[in-house]
Formats: sequence, C-alpha cells, structure tokens
Amino acid sequence: CDDCAPDVARRYARAGYAGLSVPLVTSERADDTLVDLMAEVERVDEQIIVVNLPGSAGYVVDLHAREIREVADACGRKLVVAYLIGAGGDSSRTAMDSARDGLVAHSHRSVAVINQYFGRSAQAAWTQTVKERWPGSEVALPALTDRVAAKVRYIDMPFLQIASGGPDPLPVIERSMLRRWLEQCKPLADLVYG
Repeated sequence: CDDCAPDVARRYARAGYAGLSVPLVTSERADDTLVDLMAEVERVDEQIIVVNLPGSAGYVVDLHAREIREVADACGRKLVVAYLIGAGGDSSRTAMDSARDGLVAHSHRSVAVINQYFGRSAQAAWTQTVKERWPGSEVALPALTDRVAAKVRYIDMPFLQIASGGPDPLPVIERSMLRRWLEQCKPLADLVYG
C-alpha cells in the first residue's frame, strides 16, 4: 500500500490477485488515504491481513494501529505484521516503538524478519535485549543475489511464476537461484500465514 513500492501491487494484480497501491507517503491527508485503504480491505475475502513494515509509511499505520486492528476484528480477519530488520539500529528501534504502541502492539501476530542481505549489520542491530523484548517470533529473510533481485523487480509476475519460466523468463541459472531462494523463504511464509 506504500506508493514508494508500487511494484508489489502491480506484480500481483496482473496475475489475478487483488492488489492495491495507495499514496500514504505523498498524500496531503495520509489519514484519509488510510481510511480508503481500510475500506478496500473490508471488501476483499482474504482471511489474513499482512502489513510489511517499516515502509516509509510506517508512521501512518502505527498512528492508526487501533483502528486497523478494529477493522481486522470486525471483518473476522487476522492482522499480521512482518517487520523487516535491516542494517544499523534504525529498524530495530522503530520495531520496538511499534511494539510499544504501534501496529505490532495491536496485531494478532508479529514476525521480525532479519534481512540477511545486510549480513552482520542487520544481525548486530537485532540484539539479544531487543529479541527478549520483541512480542512475536523472528525469522531470517535469505539474501537473493543482486543480479536476480534487480531483474525480478521489473517483471510484473509473482516470483513463483517467474521461477517456473513464465512469458518473461530469466535464464535457467537465474530461475534456479530464484527457486532456491523461494524454498529458503518458506519458514517466513509459514510464520506469516501460519
């Protein structure tokens, strides 16, 4: 839903999945835009609402965490937050802020996702003290090679379709690397959709 990363909605919309991209960051009234987003969430049939943080619009969703949870509860849905932990201490700090009174605190389930692309700097930011205070589970997001990641970003298809050799196929070796990465991501999917 963050307009700074519209490729996600576009990628899945063309594959027959519902996708929505709204301008939470660039909107003059981000709270009104969030209302539009949640009204759309009420219309879809999905049983799990997954919010990826800390997008550049994270402050907007954290500010309205109680309302977002209320929508999930009223619709009989589970609200799951996947919080990506990147390099340095910023993402760990904002994750803990969200866990105090943001969307993490009001979610049904939260998962800290340690981005292995950043290597030791992401792992160092996720200290033992932070781990002990985190209210949910944690899992690693494996690193995908830069070359493959750069290519799949511009292919408007779900990763599984790209890996199987869809209409915009990657070379065999790159599809193989993407398939291996998808297999390595299964623990993350299990925790989020579990």
